[in-house]
Amino acid sequence: MGTLFNFEPYEVGLAVLGVIMLLAAWIPQMTLKRHVTLPFLHLLGGFILFSFVDIDTINPLKEDSRWLWEKLTEMAVIISLLGAGLKIDQELNWKKWKPTALLLAVCMPLTIIGAGLFGYWVCGIPLASAILLGAVSAPTDPVLAADIQVAPPHESEAHDLHVRFPLTSEAGLNDGLAFPFTYFAVGAAMYGFSETGWLGTWFLQDVLYKTVVGVAVGAGLGFLLSKVIFKHPSEKPLAREGLGFIALCIIFIAYGGTELVGGYGFLAVFVAAYSIKKSVDKHDYHITLYEFSENMERAGMALILFLFGGLGTVLLPALDIYGVAFAFALIFVIRPLAGFVALAGCGRPFYERSIISFYGIRGIGSVYYLAYAMGKTDFGGINWLWATIIFTVVLSAVVHGFSAIPAMRWLDRQKEQPD
Repeated sequence: MGTLFNFEPYEVGLAVLGVIMLLAAWIPQMTLKRHVTLPFLHLLGGFILFSFVDIDTINPLKEDSRWLWEKLTEMAVIISLLGAGLKIDQELNWKKWKPTALLLAVCMPLTIIGAGLFGYWVCGIPLASAILLGAVSAPTDPVLAADIQVAPPHESEAHDLHVRFPLTSEAGLNDGLAFPFTYFAVGAAMYGFSETGWLGTWFLQDVLYKTVVGVAVGAGLGFLLSKVIFKHPSEKPLAREGLGFIALCIIFIAYGGTELVGGYGFLAVFVAAYSIKKSVDKHDYHITLYEFSENMERAGMALILFLFGGLGTVLLPALDIYGVAFAFALIFVIRPLAGFVALAGCGRPFYERSIISFYGIRGIGSVYYLAYAMGKTDFGGINWLWATIIFTVVLSAVVHGFSAIPAMRWLDRQKEQPD
């Protein structure tokens, strides 16, 4: 006869996973009126638990585990991008989208340059690794930024446009736009700068083609999917059935279809979601799709952040004073300054530009890009890079997470005051 109690890793994992996901739903009810953020609690819980449990099997420095991290974070990001796209009510109007464009075209490259130079000159890491550090640090995170984003579909108020909309749309688009810079780092690591033939291919393929295809295919698929969902068959369209899992169909079709033709799937998912939202702007089915994606996002975030917190027990020993300095510099100096420069001419009040510039939350996207690049080629100081990114995400979760709710409430009070 076998033993009565047989603690197989698979069954233990299922039980732990169930508890984590339950906590993801339960803890917000306990902390609703407290300035405690869910991401921080998951990170802390993972760090505490895996201080006593072996986590080496999901160490991203091992190839199998690296692939797991790449795919887990990839799925978390595209789910969050769908939700971000469905939340945006604003029309394609230059005046409204100008701050977003400035954040993407000016703030993001400046952040990458500043982070890369800090890594190269101050931290002393190899040039290719410094470029990668800048690239993976640049995207803001739609997964961890719920407190500073616009309200769910049809619930946005006028003041959402001034701060929450730029932060939401920036997070929705810069996850895809970080890819060219990541590829640039990969090229620098593989070929160096003594051989420059790869630069033309990088610009034409990784910057122009993949970006244009990502936006175009996302918009096209969003248009076609909106017809399938809302129009045909006219007597009984899918939207009338209220099927939330169609959100998964949108994600898989937009992401997979775009990647098949060489475009950036991250861009396509966000653009497709926005296109579907604007095709029939006020339909209640958008709420169904959003709520389904939000539930998936919450469950996935709980698992990933819990494991991510546990990684600290393995990788943080590689952290040094330079990695700590980088994290503080990125969050308190590099991103805020880049944001101020980018938004200098947008005509927004000082306090709005301050909040937009400061709340560039780092998170899941940075982990994805680091795991992805690591699978393409070797980078010097990869242990240090992982430890630094982990610490940066944790610091961001603490600093931005604990201050976001008070800051947004203060901002709302400013908007409610008469001129």
